[in-house]
Amino acid sequence: MATILVVLIQAAFLGTASAEVHKCKLEDGSTLFSEEPCEDGGTIEFNRFERTYNEYEKAKMQLEQRKKELALTERYWREQAATLATDDDIDQMTTYAVIIGRATGCGINTENESRRVGAWMDRRFPPGSSDQKIYLPIFMAGVQQHAQNQSNGNSPDSCSAVRQVYSTMPWP
Repeated sequence: MATILVVLIQAAFLGTASAEVHKCKLEDGSTLFSEEPCEDGGTIEFNRFERTYNEYEKAKMQLEQRKKELALTERYWREQAATLATDDDIDQMTTYAVIIGRATGCGINTENESRRVGAWMDRRFPPGSSDQKIYLPIFMAGVQQHAQNQSNGNSPDSCSAVRQVYSTMPWP
């Protein structure tokens, strides 16, 4: 036996006019929409949609805008959660930048220690995180500045003092 559902739809292009559409649920489970009433049997329910087409479109646009706002908010909080750096991490990073920069300025091979510091930074400032985007350029600029200062003689430490500290530095 077919279940019959009649829905009254207001069409915006017709202004306030409404059209009667019959939604017929057939025995095989399929649905048929027709202007003609469904075959005998079943019940009819009337649902009248009070919103005009323009109100519907406005509500739909507001829903889409809200979805976009929520997506941006979720992305913002996800990025904030990726901000894991502590003050100790930043202090440690600064120390590494100073000693690697000064050692480089003294001609010391810093390749192995730089790799270790790079791996440490990837753990503390995850790749792609806002922390990495902020602190990696600061670290690199610090290394470069300290190397230039050391090689130009503008560092408070001699190269022999730098070698001593570098060799006893607890690398990550």
